[in-house]
Formats: sequence, structure tokens, C-alpha cells
Amino acid sequence: VNFYSRIVAINIFGTNGVIHGVDSIILPPPNVATIIDLLPGEFSTLELGLGKTGLFDVINTTDHKGGTFFAPSNFAFQKLGPRINAFLFSKYGQKYLKALLEYHLVPDNTLYSDAYYSADSKAQEGVPKGYFHVDLPTMLKDRSLSVDIARYGGFISIKINGFGRVSVQDGIAQDGVIQVVSDVLIPPKQVPGGPGSMWAGEEL
Repeated sequence: VNFYSRIVAINIFGTNGVIHGVDSIILPPPNVATIIDLLPGEFSTLELGLGKTGLFDVINTTDHKGGTFFAPSNFAFQKLGPRINAFLFSKYGQKYLKALLEYHLVPDNTLYSDAYYSADSKAQEGVPKGYFHVDLPTMLKDRSLSVDIARYGGFISIKINGFGRVSVQDGIAQDGVIQVVSDVLIPPKQVPGGPGSMWAGEEL
């Protein structure tokens, strides 16, 4: 329940309902910005980037109906290497850092591993067992994320753009959901006269 609490006793029936016993007090979840701020061991680099680009205030103050944040961990930024990080967090790379982080933000579309709320509909669309694919529009203009969810029994895998993986799924927030990714998501390159090509892990 809400990512962290587990049901330890189920279906205790009463005359006016049913009780499920949980092992933790369930608190209303904070918003996405607060969760990022509360977990510096996991998201300090991300928080620094959001602050330098002004996006931290945007996600903290903008009124939106749900949303999905594919949040790269500190480990994901480390995998980019020191030279790329030094460039992105310099004044010369700030606009590229902002575009990169905008590509991780999906406003108004809330995607869990087993449910999807699109911006066009208030109704929940169940993610079926087996294979589910959806393209999610991001804050970065004309760039979307290609998300593939595989569900077989208790196994759930979420892949993004055929390369990146969600390492921690379904972090519940007041204003959406956080999907922690172990790789920084790179926007597709525009190919003249053709569709964009996805980054496949080659040197940037």
C-alpha cells in the first residue's frame, strides 16, 4: 500500500465492511519534489540539476493532474562519466541539462506498472498481463518516451526506449508517480528526412 506498507492480515470481515491489517501507519504521500528532496543519497545529483535549471520550482508549484517522473538515480548520472557530467553542470551545458531533465518528465500522464491514467481520460486503463506498449509525451517539445511493460506472474519489467530500465517501480506521490531509472534517458536524435534514432548506449 502506497509503496512501503504491506498488508499482513487480509479479509477480516465486519458487518459494515472489511479490514486489512497493515504493518505501517499509512501517511498521505508528499509531492514529487519533496520525495526527491528527502532522498539525497539517491537523488542529490538530480536535485542539483533540477535546481540549476529552474525545473525544481516548476514541478513543485505547477498544478497538474497526475504525471510520471522517470527519475535518474545518482548511479545513473555516474554512468555518464565525469566529462559529460562536468559539461552538463557547467554554464555552457545548462540548456542541454534542462532539455535532458525535461525529457524525464511526463505531465498529466500517470503510468504505474499495472495501471495507466492518460491525459485524455480520467478513467484508468489497466496494464494487461503479458506485453503493454505506450508512447508518453514529455516536457521536451516533440519528444516522447517509448515505454514497454512486460508482466508475467510476479515478474514485472519496464523498459524505456528499448534500452533504459526502471529499477524501482511505482513510487507513489501526491501529484503522480516516480519511476526510478538506472540510466539517464537520452532524447532521440533527429535523422534528416526520417524518424529519430534512439540512443543505444554508445559513447555520447
